[in-house]
Amino acid sequence: MGCLFGGLLVALLITMELWYPAALPFEQYDFLFIMAILIQATLIVAA
Repeated sequence: MGCLFGGLLVALLITMELWYPAALPFEQYDFLFIMAILIQATLIVAA
């Protein structure tokens, strides 16, 4: 599962670098942190 988390996080970083809407109410790295927590929680529930 650790490799899956790392791969999803790298894909998220690349996606954010290429496209991140400025209209979102929070900064880019706040969004990254929230998504990392959500990915990790999803993997824990799915395990």
